[in-house]
Amino acid sequence: MPKILLVEDDKSLSAEIAACLEAMRMTVEPVYSISQAREFALHATHDLIILDWNLPDGTGPGLLKDLRGQGMTIPVLMLTARQDIVEKVEGLEAGADDYLTKPFHFDELLARIGALMRRTRTARTNEFSIGCITVNTTQCAVTVEGQNLDLRRREYQILELLATNRGQVFNAEQIIDRLWPADAEINPEVIRCHVNRLRQKLSGSSDEAKNLISTVYGLGYKIAE
Repeated sequence: MPKILLVEDDKSLSAEIAACLEAMRMTVEPVYSISQAREFALHATHDLIILDWNLPDGTGPGLLKDLRGQGMTIPVLMLTARQDIVEKVEGLEAGADDYLTKPFHFDELLARIGALMRRTRTARTNEFSIGCITVNTTQCAVTVEGQNLDLRRREYQILELLATNRGQVFNAEQIIDRLWPADAEINPEVIRCHVNRLRQKLSGSSDEAKNLISTVYGLGYKIAE
């Protein structure tokens, strides 16, 4: 289920966009200022950011340039009433992946989001290795030193999430947010159990693999870069 960070200070428009995207089975996290957007963009996990130009405490391009400078790679769709070509160029040069002007039709918004998501998925290789472990995201399969690793669905999903975001720390709530439906009531202890079982299977398959997932105490789990 794609997760969208929606940065739009017009709360009425924000609610309309959120309702449209949620009807298409996307999870939407609305924020209304630069400060909120910066915190979420750097410390949360989203598949796409929809970013307004004018915000109460700054501009979208200014924020985006700063985030890109800090290494943020999440695709960004600028959504703004500014239609001048110079401003479009400014938004794209700041790091936007696409630019949609207001007023807009929701069908076009959905089409552009879909195109960005497909582009992102295509850019990611469907198979990659971390040491002796190979993850195939197309087949949802993991091998260790060439041998298949028998994982349950949630164990595989957690491993893929950590492996495709190497170096990033995910706490239990963030893992639940990414892998379970928005209305699911999951105890964070469930994540600890899944991670423990995953570690046991990795430990039993290879000495090298047993230390793949590390705990950042008080923060969560990660796979080192």
